[in-house]
Amino acid sequence: MDVDCARVARREPSMNPIELLTSESQERMLAIIEPERLDEVLELAGRWEVRATVVGRVTDSGRFRVYDGLFDAIGVPGQNPLPPPGDAPPAVSSDREPIADVPAGSLGDGPVIRRPFERPGYQDALQERDPRAPLAERFPAGADLAGELRALLSTPTIADKSWVYSQYDHQLFLNTVVGPGGDAAVLRLKGTGKALALSTDGKARFCRLDPRTGGRLVVIEAARNVAGSGARPLALVNCLNFGNPEHPDVMWQFAEVVEGISETCEALGIPVIGGNVSFYNESRGENIDPTPVVAVVGLIDNLDGPPPAAALTDGQKLMVLGATAPELGGSEWAAVVHGLDGGMPPIADLDAAVRLHGLVSALSAERAVAGVHDCSEGGLAVALAEMAFAGACGFTVDVACVPCAGSTTPAEVCFSESASRVVLAVEPVAVEEVLARAEGAGVPAAVVGDAGGGRLIATGAFDIALEDAESAWREAIPAALGVTATSP
Repeated sequence: MDVDCARVARREPSMNPIELLTSESQERMLAIIEPERLDEVLELAGRWEVRATVVGRVTDSGRFRVYDGLFDAIGVPGQNPLPPPGDAPPAVSSDREPIADVPAGSLGDGPVIRRPFERPGYQDALQERDPRAPLAERFPAGADLAGELRALLSTPTIADKSWVYSQYDHQLFLNTVVGPGGDAAVLRLKGTGKALALSTDGKARFCRLDPRTGGRLVVIEAARNVAGSGARPLALVNCLNFGNPEHPDVMWQFAEVVEGISETCEALGIPVIGGNVSFYNESRGENIDPTPVVAVVGLIDNLDGPPPAAALTDGQKLMVLGATAPELGGSEWAAVVHGLDGGMPPIADLDAAVRLHGLVSALSAERAVAGVHDCSEGGLAVALAEMAFAGACGFTVDVACVPCAGSTTPAEVCFSESASRVVLAVEPVAVEEVLARAEGAGVPAAVVGDAGGGRLIATGAFDIALEDAESAWREAIPAALGVTATSP
């Protein structure tokens, strides 16, 4: 290809070609356009008020050539953009020599650096510090967990974020069907009857405990959120944030997380279409925890109304899909509320995820259920509470009815963060159908209680007023910032 730096739009005066070619300015995309469709693309860019310029052309030379002031002189479609204030228009000449001219095939032949990587010696000790035993001692069967639920609802990860996101316009030309606060954002595609569902997730604590499992879990959760909206997950992008790659333990974390993400995307049939890696995130010699963030986008084929909301309505039956195991390692309850930061993260069963996602996506798309909410940070108790807040409706559930894998205490049923679980709000007439479809899909399912009233009640675990629980959840972040919940 031939590239002309004079065609590159710039904000700053006096930028030289090296600066133009290596700048990492954000919000830019490169498109390769069929010549006969160039006018159509430029018209589309103008309609959306996006600055677009023709900066290059594909050639059969086998060379990558860079010029500075050539295209206007030899009639390449388009024109040089206006220079920034302080710059003169670029000089153009038809006989300019390239300022770079290299074989195109050589551009992929950069050095391959094989940094040493090694599982750190501290990993075994970290994983052996399972928080289950000390928490079981503190909260045996019959313990009142109301205070624990209130504490969880006040943690920054779980607490209401509306004070933050309400300060920004998220309407997107009035295409927003489900905005911030839902499991996945949903944006309609005007004129098509279709919609996009999007979710981003990160699991740094899980990745610290076991990077490969953490990499799996972050993909599973984002895909589960998209499936809950009735969408088919289609693609994933990532942002992989790690410490100093010159440290063998960090390179091991990176390799393991990438393998975990890759395995999961292959199992779920989700291609990775883009992403970036950020290394050297450290302060005073301390590396950050491995923090992959992924975004999954899915397609809703027929958007005939808003997807089932993560909210309760009086009279609905509450169901849980997926099995709960006594998995507290890396959980919000163990790590944040009680400072127990060791153990193993939840098992990332990819087959179970595939079965659940297909079932939940179909139930939601067909409106066979009235409400859908995934279980993640804080576990089942927090998922139920969030649905109660969204619908201004309490609930009564029996933790003994929750599908479980292995022996669990009421506290573990409430606060375990086992993967591949969702809460459903179902009209009574639809319960038998949902149970039958779950059985057919091989997904554990059970009716655990009813929506209604003004209290959050889990038999044998907690009983708290809806208003008190919601206040703890809604006021936590404004209080931490020293503002009121109604501040702009």
